[in-house]
Amino acid sequence: MPNGNNKNPRENCSFSIDIGLLPLLKEYCRRHDRNQSDAVNLSIKTLLAIEKAKDPSFWEEQYEETKE
Repeated sequence: MPNGNNKNPRENCSFSIDIGLLPLLKEYCRRHDRNQSDAVNLSIKTLLAIEKAKDPSFWEEQYEETKE
């Protein structure tokens, strides 16, 4: 949720990724004018959205809203 500066609060974290993904991440960031933190945030949000979309109850709720 955005703070007073209209930015989402962030926390530093450390994690490991496959070494072969680093050049791909750097190239993606260069082509799309993003920094690595933004790209990882987008990746996590996309992963969570995909997982949510796999849940049949999510779609049932969506279709129910269109029936009203």
